[in-house]
Amino acid sequence: GMAYLDNCGKCVGGTTGLQACTKDCNNEWGGSASFDACGNCTGGTTNKIAMSDSSHCPSVQSIFLQKGWNIISLNLMPDTTAIGKDSAWKVEKIFSGLEMNQLKNMNAFWLPLSNKSFCSLKTIEPGLGYLINMEHNGVLYVSGTPINPLVINLKGNSGWNLIGNPFQSLTPFSSQYNTSNCLLIKDFTGFWVPNGSINSIQNFEGGKGYFLKVP
Repeated sequence: GMAYLDNCGKCVGGTTGLQACTKDCNNEWGGSASFDACGNCTGGTTNKIAMSDSSHCPSVQSIFLQKGWNIISLNLMPDTTAIGKDSAWKVEKIFSGLEMNQLKNMNAFWLPLSNKSFCSLKTIEPGLGYLINMEHNGVLYVSGTPINPLVINLKGNSGWNLIGNPFQSLTPFSSQYNTSNCLLIKDFTGFWVPNGSINSIQNFEGGKGYFLKVP
């Protein structure tokens, strides 16, 4: 006879009427994972839920991180198609695989400690600003849905604030700030002053956060 054992250990071919198993999109023999409407491998052992409507496919944001300090901001709601929605918000989930020394905002911090209970910064909120210190250059990739910039407070309080960038494209600082609500905006590369003539930065740029000084 022509029957034989396939890679899944089943007798196929010959007079069995059965076909040999194949690898699914997750590289598993006989697996049930398949590509969804967004072109992502889902189901099976991927721990990903399939998207049936291509109009709701997640976007991808990439942020270059240089060695040392960076000010960053996410403009996407992190991908929550992974089973266990909360895991998509955890610092350890989003920055997995990056050699990060420290992450912080104005009120909390995260360090790569074995005992994470000492870390007060547990999750990342899109649209807000964060300081991250990198051991080496790296790239942060986030998959998700664009956030609504109108729900993010960019005005800040009197004094220094750490702000993020909720916009999906270059947006002038002047669209949000003037002499009544801003004294200075700066990052590690330049500064902006309302009505200034020598400003070295002009716009909210994707992936970047800023220091804002409010009167």
